[in-house]
Amino acid sequence: MPDDVGFLERWLAGRDEPCPVCGQNLRDLRGSVCPECGSEIALTVTSDRLRPGPWLLGFASFALGLGFDAVAAILLTIPLILFRNQGGGPPMQVFLVLFTLVTCAAASGGGMWAMLRKRSAWRRMPPRAQRTLAAVIFIGVGLAHAAAGALCVYWMT
Repeated sequence: MPDDVGFLERWLAGRDEPCPVCGQNLRDLRGSVCPECGSEIALTVTSDRLRPGPWLLGFASFALGLGFDAVAAILLTIPLILFRNQGGGPPMQVFLVLFTLVTCAAASGGGMWAMLRKRSAWRRMPPRAQRTLAAVIFIGVGLAHAAAGALCVYWMT
């Protein structure tokens, strides 16, 4: 909108504000383009709570856990299918490991689902609480998978 440029010019009149792309001082800018990098500048309303980093860390932690569990479960299931008719069948420990992988995958998928459903609640949290919760999720998913892996190693030995 043409009026947006006027608002931007009035906002920057006599005010030191950096370009969000290159950091160039936009004081007294005429127009809506940064003279240094050529980026289009817009005057917007935002919040420091909209930073995606902590949310992405938490979501990626669950996604990585789910991906690992799914791949490991598939790799464990393939030999069970291919060699199902050979004498005696697999030991019970293989099924315990498979159950553990599927359980961890379900928990990670549930965590992803919960984060998607509660995205607006996440945005309302203060930034420090977002970072703390993201770190707790990251460490928690890692520790849960380490404990599950240790349990699987114990069963297989």
